[in-house]
Amino acid sequence: MAETAAQTRIRLKAKAARLRAEAQQSRDPASIARQRMAELGLAVPAEQTAAAQKVAPGIAREAISGLTFGSIDEILGGLRGLQSVATGGDFMPAAQDTMAKFRGQREQFQKEYPKTALASEIVGSLPTGIASGARLAASQIGQKAPRLAQTGLAAGEAGLYGLMSAEGDVKERLPQAGVSMVAGGLLRGAGEVLPRVSEPARKLIAEKIEPTIGQAFGPLAKKVEERLSSVPLLGDVIRGGQREVVQSFDNRMIERALSPIGFKVPSGKTGVDAMEAAENALSDYYRTAIPKAGLPDARPLQSKINEIVQENTDLEKGVFDQLRKKLNKALAPSLFDEGFAMSGEAIKKADTDLGRQAIGLIRNKNSTEDQKQMGKALFQFQNALRDELMKQNPNAQGLAKAREAFKQIRPIRKAATSSAKDVGTFTPAQLLGGMKQADTSIDKTRFATGRMPEQRFAMTAQDVMGKSLPAEQALGAAMLLKPSLIPITGLAGLGLQPFYQTQVGRKAARLGLQTPGALLRKGPTAVPAIPGMAGGLLAGEQE
Repeated sequence: MAETAAQTRIRLKAKAARLRAEAQQSRDPASIARQRMAELGLAVPAEQTAAAQKVAPGIAREAISGLTFGSIDEILGGLRGLQSVATGGDFMPAAQDTMAKFRGQREQFQKEYPKTALASEIVGSLPTGIASGARLAASQIGQKAPRLAQTGLAAGEAGLYGLMSAEGDVKERLPQAGVSMVAGGLLRGAGEVLPRVSEPARKLIAEKIEPTIGQAFGPLAKKVEERLSSVPLLGDVIRGGQREVVQSFDNRMIERALSPIGFKVPSGKTGVDAMEAAENALSDYYRTAIPKAGLPDARPLQSKINEIVQENTDLEKGVFDQLRKKLNKALAPSLFDEGFAMSGEAIKKADTDLGRQAIGLIRNKNSTEDQKQMGKALFQFQNALRDELMKQNPNAQGLAKAREAFKQIRPIRKAATSSAKDVGTFTPAQLLGGMKQADTSIDKTRFATGRMPEQRFAMTAQDVMGKSLPAEQALGAAMLLKPSLIPITGLAGLGLQPFYQTQVGRKAARLGLQTPGALLRKGPTAVPAIPGMAGGLLAGEQE
């Protein structure tokens, strides 16, 4: 039967409406997004919501299981059993049904999301483990025998976790508890055996001084490293790293001394260059404040000149005459003033001249020993000039900061010039010697009682780094080796060089060696779930 005109119109209108609806849907961003996610195999929002509703309770169950040492199923079962008794029912059927349901849910979640389940249980056990460790550390036994106490706690927590997380009666659970206890104790004990950074080394690291491997891990490691440092080629690398640690120490001590004026050693500068940068910064800061001050009475400095001259009468005659001339020239402006005063500008010029000449004499490789001694004498008079200026201007704010920095840099100056061979580089022992010289108290009482500024830190650094500066690299010593050993020691030195002679390398080596022990020392106590679950696996294999 042929379609009538009315039917044709109805059909075409319906088709047009359908096409408009499809077109509208195709332009809907949400529809487009859902279609593309489905094409890529991704879960659409509705599916994601369903998954989240399934994962969130699973995570919660695992976390609370870790928090309760694996006993949450029995806790819930006991509560459900008591509720049943209160309403006239039986305890055991209700309790067993609740425990079976909870365990089934956990098993299903662990099967579908094994990594999430494991992580959730471990994280859940953290609060309990950390709290137990903190309480033990504060107890009397924890303070008297901390390592033994923490190992015992790790074993006890692991055993309890194994006991509570196992199934069956007490007798059936004992094997897993025993294995877990042994696992916890062994893991914690292994952490005590593995290398740990010594407490003195930690103090240096806190100041961004990165020690070598031997220096970081205590006396035994240090002794082994010292033995290896005598091996040609390999030893050159070790000694080179040790010298870099000394230089890092020097730069940090310079920065701490000049902290009142905010000085930082420029990157790449060590030794004489670092000292020169420090002296320049202090002098610039000091000279900026000088013109605002002045020296009302310079006569005390004449007495200081006489004192310095008497201390250096052993100099060669020509050098001695030069020293007297330079000292008198620095003080000359006061001699032409009726009140023996010196203006700020005159002091600034004298200070600049003294510092420049002193550094030039000490740094010049062609200087004789007498000329270097003259340089030290000029430094000595520059110090006296600054002391007197600060004494006669106690309220000058700029000079107050300079005075504090100047006082703190003195022991470093003495240490940096204590060795003619390594001028500018000093060991903690040399710094301590400089502190002793700088102590003006009766019988050096402040130094004797460890009360000089930075003395305690220098003593700590000496414990870590030793008393002497490592010798310069001497590759010629390789000639003393048997020819067959040269490739071995050379390759060993080449492989260790990045881990000794760079700050980043020394840090990487330290972290690589200390991390396993640190994790084992903290892990079994803080995360009892780990040895507890390990015990369960081992006990299961034995069965």
